[in-house]
Amino acid sequence: MASSHPHTIRLFNTVEPVTTFYRDLIPYWEERGWQVEVVISRAEYRAGRDKTWISDKTIVRRTPALGLKAKGRPAKMAIMLSYLTFGMIYSLFGRNVDRNVFLTQPPLFFVWGVVLKKLRRQPYFIVLMDLYPDVAIEDGLLAPGGLVARLLLALSRFGLRHADGVIVIGRCMQELVAAIGVRQSRIHFIPNWTDESKVVSIQHEQNSFRQEMGWQDKFVVMYSGNVGTSHYFDDILTVCSRLRVRSDIVFAFIGHGQRRKEIEQAVEELSSDNIMLLPFQPLERLAESLSAGNLHFVSLRDNFTGLVVPSKMYGILAAGRPVIYQGSATGEMARLLTEENIGSVISIGDVKALETTILDYADHPERAKEQGEHARILMESKFGKEAACRRYSSILAPHLECEG
Repeated sequence: MASSHPHTIRLFNTVEPVTTFYRDLIPYWEERGWQVEVVISRAEYRAGRDKTWISDKTIVRRTPALGLKAKGRPAKMAIMLSYLTFGMIYSLFGRNVDRNVFLTQPPLFFVWGVVLKKLRRQPYFIVLMDLYPDVAIEDGLLAPGGLVARLLLALSRFGLRHADGVIVIGRCMQELVAAIGVRQSRIHFIPNWTDESKVVSIQHEQNSFRQEMGWQDKFVVMYSGNVGTSHYFDDILTVCSRLRVRSDIVFAFIGHGQRRKEIEQAVEELSSDNIMLLPFQPLERLAESLSAGNLHFVSLRDNFTGLVVPSKMYGILAAGRPVIYQGSATGEMARLLTEENIGSVISIGDVKALETTILDYADHPERAKEQGEHARILMESKFGKEAACRRYSSILAPHLECEG
């Protein structure tokens, strides 16, 4: 039975994203008697935001957006400053909560958790999706060794070391956080997940998206997700050019991001039917679009290993497809593919190995099929919604186990 005085958990995150964290975890807690409060911005960061996670039980505090739209760096900075100001004042003088949970945005806001812990006796936890300011330094937004970078690094380490718990989404990230000086007992590795009941494996013959694209007789190598600065496309685009003679192989890139122009330029220069660039697909068609590929491509630049973990992998597993991961062998995704034999790992810069591996999958489709089937089984047993919610609850909402 749930307590008549529900425990309250407060989540801080500027953006109202379409993520499993909101759609799955918040309802899971509320169904078990916890009260959830979310502090987010009024600003629209992406059109068509998913509101399905908001119920009559959810307390939503929206910070002022100053009439701005989240387009361009100056506007985003102003929105973030507004969020920080409101978030600090509200959490310092507002209702009491049992714990504060800081997600990635805005970067380093989790340092405020130290203040709340000291003044209001509220423990705080950090869900670390990306490690800042390290990502900004690698992106070239901050000068390495500069005064600002050193100050932000010191603040980040201070906030991480004083947190009651730090949840990381990869073993590579776990190792970095431990090296920073966070106690091992306070670091919790919980992989991201996908709702396996919504993202399912759809056979090619029944896949309307694949048919609409005209891929019935094609071997489709797919990249689906954010096309960001931490990702690497040089080699795969070279392979696209080299394999223009293979009319049976199609390379499909689905998504948006800062590096999209590179792919747009490649599509224009190649003028080939074997490379396509598509926008993000609607959430309700995610299972179809992911299942439309025979083989998925995921990449991460070596210098971002541990700072970022490509979470797109879990949707691919749910769709029952194998993955080629191009990046460091120490990354979480590389370890997972190798340990479970559900794909291949290629080093950055090894164009020949990437080309050879893709050709091997295309010429031996039974390999892709077998690894894909195993990937789906792995998702259902280890990376599904229920398993993830229970793991998060054991750290962030431990009372659920005795009250739910």
